[in-house]
Formats: sequence, C-alpha cells, structure tokens
Amino acid sequence: MQANRVGLPEQLSRLFSSTNITESCFSPADDLCGNVKRWRDANMAWRWAGTVLLEVEKRFHRIKGYRDPPILVEKLKEAVDYKEAVA
Repeated sequence: MQANRVGLPEQLSRLFSSTNITESCFSPADDLCGNVKRWRDANMAWRWAGTVLLEVEKRFHRIKGYRDPPILVEKLKEAVDYKEAVA
C-alpha cells in the first residue's frame, strides 16, 4: 500500500514515502555490530542490537508530523479490508 493512496497529511505522506528513517536507524547498527567477530548465541546478538538501537536513538530528531499518528491509524483502518485480512 502506497502512502499517497491512503490520504495521509503531507508531512506523514512524505515521511512514509521514503526508507530514510529505517536506513538511518540500522546503518550505525550495522557498523557497530560488524566489529563483532564471533556471536556466542542469539541472546548476545539481541543484547547488542538493543544497545546499539538505544545509542542511535539519542541522535534522532523529532519527525515532522509527530502529532499525527491518530490520523495515520484512522486512515489505515479505512484502507484495510479487515474481512480480507482475517481470512
């Protein structure tokens, strides 16, 4: 589903039309976790990932349209056919 088809406000539509948020979140995680040569187990990987994401979170800026999630939820409910999703 494309963001502009849902009818979101301009700021949210611009936000969800790009993968920049995801990339800016996981690029530093890739850099930091790439230094680990041997993962002992899955728990170690999860701990590292959580720690890196908490560290990256400090560098985030407030997104434009941060007060519009109720509009986003409403528009997504309108756009999704629940009967089809359950089946």
